[in-house]
This record gives sequence, C-alpha cells and structure tokens, in this order.
Amino acid sequence: MKKLVVVLDACILIPMPLCDTLLRAAEASLFRFHTSEQILEETARNLAKILAKRQKIEPKKALQKAQRRVKQMKQAFPESLVEPKQEIIDILTNDPKDRHVLAAAIEAQADIIVTSNLKDFPSYTLEPYQIKAVSPDDFIVNLVNLFGSIKLLEVLQQQADDLDFELSIISANLRQNGANNFVHILSQ
Repeated sequence: MKKLVVVLDACILIPMPLCDTLLRAAEASLFRFHTSEQILEETARNLAKILAKRQKIEPKKALQKAQRRVKQMKQAFPESLVEPKQEIIDILTNDPKDRHVLAAAIEAQADIIVTSNLKDFPSYTLEPYQIKAVSPDDFIVNLVNLFGSIKLLEVLQQQADDLDFELSIISANLRQNGANNFVHILSQ
C-alpha cells in the first residue's frame, strides 16, 4: 500500500492537541507529512496572535514562542519541507491566500491537504492535480479505516503518556478541535 502524502494547512498546525496528534501519526509512519516555509511562517504568525491574546503576553514574546514551536516541527521533520515554485502559485485558481498551500501539495506530490478551510480549496481547483482537501476529522477517521483503531489508540496513548494526561483529556481536546467523529469511533 502506498503511503499517503499529506500537506497540513497552517490552521491544522496551530491547535496543539490536533497538531500533536497528527504529527505523532506521521511519526508512526501512518502518512508522509509535508509543509513549506510559507505554511510555517503563516503558522507562526497566526499562532503568535493567539498566544498574545490568550496568555496576555507581548506580541514579540508570543512570536518567539510560536517560532520556537515551528523550529521544533522543522527539526522533527526535516524531510517535510518543500518549496513550491512561484510560477505554480501564480496559475492556481483556489483562494488566493491559500494558493501557496496547494502549490506545496503539488510540489510534494500530495494526495491530501488537511485543512479546516475547505471552502478555500474547491474540488474543481484540486482535481487537475489529483489532490483532495479534507477536514482533520475526516482525515483521522480515514487513518482509522486504513490502519485500525488500535494503531490510532496507541498514538493517542503515547501522546497522553508523554504529556502526563489521561487519555480522556486528549480525546476531549481533540473533540474541542473538531475531531468529533474520530473520538466517537475510538470510544466504541
């Protein structure tokens, strides 16, 4: 079976519980993860805004924290970086602010873009490249269908153990981040 090649949009890399679960699934070889400098810059920029507001810290300090997280992602997945060509970005027809994401998927020869912004990736803009955009919940449910719930439970249990959390806390956090169907399937 060919390993799925996946680009995670910035909106997926920002919420820590979801990002952590997906990157752990990639680390467990359930899929091959790709990103680009532009996606990671968008992640850091938007994460910094959220951190500054939630933690009531200076924007500069929030940006440093966000950049540290992005640096950790790069160190953990150095092979994940692709650099889409500007001439590809220029000819794409999906939402202009997310053309770089589709271009990264094309460069990575990805099967899937995981995003919470499905409206920015209409299927007619992806079909010529044989790429699909799916929600994080649908993607993780697809992983369960491919690898079984036991494998995903192992990933979540390791996440819970590493964070010194109960598995129920991880599940609740994932549910909060829109992975309702996935959590429901695992709870059966």
